[in-house]
Amino acid sequence: MLMGGVCIYASLHPCSMSIILCSRTISLLLLLGVFLFHISAVFQLPEGKMLSFFGLVPKDSALDIPNGILGMLFYTYVFIRCNMRSSELILLDRRLNAVVCSLALASSVFLARKLYIIKEICVVCLTTHVLNTTVFCRAILEVVKKQKDKVT
Repeated sequence: MLMGGVCIYASLHPCSMSIILCSRTISLLLLLGVFLFHISAVFQLPEGKMLSFFGLVPKDSALDIPNGILGMLFYTYVFIRCNMRSSELILLDRRLNAVVCSLALASSVFLARKLYIIKEICVVCLTTHVLNTTVFCRAILEVVKKQKDKVT
């Protein structure tokens, strides 16, 4: 969630990054491995707001939200799903989870390719890609395990 917050801040306030560098916040962010200048540069790209980049929402509309907010929504979904115990809720459907995690992984692959093309290193981005890959693998293993349980 902290990474998502940093991403949102960097995408909305690119000029104020020098203010953050002068504050006490920098020590915490550096401990987390966040290199602020790269974050600011990466999140100012058009791909930093994927919903409008792909034409799903109009540019500069209220729904044209940064990728950081999308990530926070996704990780909130993952957190809620992992902590729910009721089998009646739709959030617990393994196939729906696999689809949601596939979309997150697809966005990670797209954005990682863009980072490779522009030859940027963004620690927050790379960490997010690793997390999305891990969550995707867990979702697929959950579906496969359920299928094997049905067969036996």
